[in-house]
Amino acid sequence: MKLKPITIVEIILATLFVVSHFLKDAHIPFMGLISALSASILSMVYLAGGLSLVSYNVPNGNSYAFGFAFGLSIIALLFKFQKWPFGVPYLVMAISALLLLVIIRAVAVLAKKPQVLPFEKGIIIRYVLLIVLLVYAFLT
Repeated sequence: MKLKPITIVEIILATLFVVSHFLKDAHIPFMGLISALSASILSMVYLAGGLSLVSYNVPNGNSYAFGFAFGLSIIALLFKFQKWPFGVPYLVMAISALLLLVIIRAVAVLAKKPQVLPFEKGIIIRYVLLIVLLVYAFLT
């Protein structure tokens, strides 16, 4: 299976964000800066590259909504992990946005056809990972 360039960049940045966050807690120098930079770039990739996350036969509004919700989620995680003010309200907004998109997408898929397309599997994987991270960050 050949990965898209945005998927490779996404995997690298997400791994760098999570690893640098855990190394920051181990008090290794500059890991907070690397965590903040990688999260910022990852959220920009999601916001600007929302069209590349899904296939091109999907309406643009859906892909922009995916990109906005994913970017908002990454920024919420950044605020919470860095212990900046308003981290919890961002987490609540991000969880709400993701759950709203999950509900809208599930209704649209079930009303149209019961099968799940390949690009929707990739979006579902991203949804699940982000919601698990957001709930974990909210509860800690």
